Amino acid sequence: QIGTCYESPDDASCGFEKTSGTISEVEVYQILPTPKSSAEDLYAIPKKATKTSEFVSKINEAITTRWQTIYDAEADLIHLEKRFANEESFISSFSSWDDKDTVLLSVSGTEMATKRSTLRICDNSVLSRQFDDDVWTKQTNISHKSILEWTYEDVISWMKGIDDISEDITKNFEENKVAGNQLLALGKDGLQDLGVTQKGLLYFLLKEIKKLEEMDECPVTFIEHSPYCFGKIVDYLRLKAAFKKGLISFDPARPIVREAEKGRFEKVVKYFFPGESSQFILN
Repeated sequence: QIGTCYESPDDASCGFEKTSGTISEVEVYQILPTPKSSAEDLYAIPKKATKTSEFVSKINEAITTRWQTIYDAEADLIHLEKRFANEESFISSFSSWDDKDTVLLSVSGTEMATKRSTLRICDNSVLSRQFDDDVWTKQTNISHKSILEWTYEDVISWMKGIDDISEDITKNFEENKVAGNQLLALGKDGLQDLGVTQKGLLYFLLKEIKKLEEMDECPVTFIEHSPYCFGKIVDYLRLKAAFKKGLISFDPARPIVREAEKGRFEKVVKYFFPGESSQFILN
């Protein structure tokens, strides 16, 4: 019997053959083969998992925080996109160039540009009547003479109105009978050939010729009033137009005029906004 010890009896009844030696004690063992382990046994998942509640909680908290950060970033991005869209609309409303609505003004020699719709925002004003569609079209067709139609006398008259142009340069233009269409075609080399060699004056004339070309596309309206006062009026009308379109959230305050110009400003306002319409701008 396995695990049992036996002592040798005298009569050898246990079945062992007698030998020359003496057997005092025998212990019986049985050797069994080791069972082969399968891959499933080696990598088997325990039936009862180890408690990891604290670790899982921290992981969940980290994931939640990460997703919240992503959500906040996306919300900020959407907010910025909306702001950019609003700014684009705001800028487009001021920068868009429509020949039918855009007017160039020469206010006692000071150039300004705005929209006729801005000048006409007050219905009972002189500006509203002056820049009305029908009146404006008639005035433009009658008074505007294209630069392409200028004679050389027109060119000389224009040159005499520009400071720093010497009589010699003017005489060169006169002798060569440079007409309006030729003036617009003059580049850097052409002006140099006509005696404009000073670099500062050269680039200044190129800029002035470019202005003429732009003015030819959009006629200029001359206004003989204070540029400061009229500029204040135009700025205020622009803000009113922006408020009317919903581009700004506040109704603009009346123009702030320096003390020395208050009397003149009031006269200019009452000229363009007669009667009760002057309250549109004056306090």
